[in-house]
Amino acid sequence: MNTTPYIPNHNPEPIPEKTLAEYEKEIILNVLSRANWNISEAARILDVGRSTIYRKLKQYRLHARVAAQMH
Repeated sequence: MNTTPYIPNHNPEPIPEKTLAEYEKEIILNVLSRANWNISEAARILDVGRSTIYRKLKQYRLHARVAAQMH
């Protein structure tokens, strides 16, 4: 007995070219830019703690040089 479900006209979506980490980094940068690099405001928008933002900035090596380029 075949247990594979039948899916009519199934066309799989293309696999994204970015990694999850790349999407996360992009989102964090966009929100920080919108929040004028106010960590507290960015954390509120993303519904995470400020320490999470600081940890992600360190993880992705995003420091003041990036902030200066974003303004």
